[in-house]
Amino acid sequence: MATASRWRGPGASRRHADDLALLLDAEGLERVTVVGMSMGGFVAMALAERHPQRVESLVGDATDVYFGEPDWARVSQPIRFLRAESGVGRGTPPAYAAADLERFAPATARTVALDGVDHAASIMGPRGATAAAELVRETLA
Repeated sequence: MATASRWRGPGASRRHADDLALLLDAEGLERVTVVGMSMGGFVAMALAERHPQRVESLVGDATDVYFGEPDWARVSQPIRFLRAESGVGRGTPPAYAAADLERFAPATARTVALDGVDHAASIMGPRGATAAAELVRETLA
């Protein structure tokens, strides 16, 4: 089974996870393997957090680390810094960023930026990858 939907704004991963649990009910599925790509990875992780009894296993592709709402405020500052430094990307695990921000920021910025090109190619095709690569080239020059 596959499902796709438009972004529903802040907190959407939680709402999508609850919607997905309702879909599983409608299909008569108790426990499933969940595969989420990009934002779908956030939904998959939110499903595992909010409805753990429904998730047998989880695979995320071209996604990022999901933090529950209470943790997000604590970890968002270093992630915002790394986003600003790289120009693209979606963040990094908080322990990595907070451990030694000055030492890790340049390498992380490059890694996140280059991953952004790959992610753009996977979801937007060659034109998206070209636009992302140009942004990365200018950012890292």
